[in-house]
Amino acid sequence: MATRILQRGTRGSEDCLEPRKRPVQRRSLATVDQVLTAAAQVFETFGYAAGTTNRIAERAGVSVGTLYQYFPSKEAVAVALLERHIQETNRKLHEWVGHMVAKRHGLRDAVEDYVWGDGGAPVPPSSPAHAP
Repeated sequence: MATRILQRGTRGSEDCLEPRKRPVQRRSLATVDQVLTAAAQVFETFGYAAGTTNRIAERAGVSVGTLYQYFPSKEAVAVALLERHIQETNRKLHEWVGHMVAKRHGLRDAVEDYVWGDGGAPVPPSSPAHAP
């Protein structure tokens, strides 16, 4: 996806995918988070092609000018959203691995725990865990 976005970049370079400014203050961080959350909702509802910066800004409750203070293009918003998703997935994976190591699970237990969850979710009867 990032490659496709890069190829369609409005300025023809990676610069158009970089945020314009990095938020530092709590309020700025919250604004960027609102924009990214709104972008995810807009892309899910309307699709990427119809997910305009105006729609994203409206959903985020900010002006389109505010959106452009942080992101030079819709493509930059999409890349930031993808990066956020990757970071969150990476964080969850590290937590899971740490949990498995702490519980001293074997590979089979770890895979079942990953697939079925670790909240007491039952292992289905057809699972090899129920084999005699």
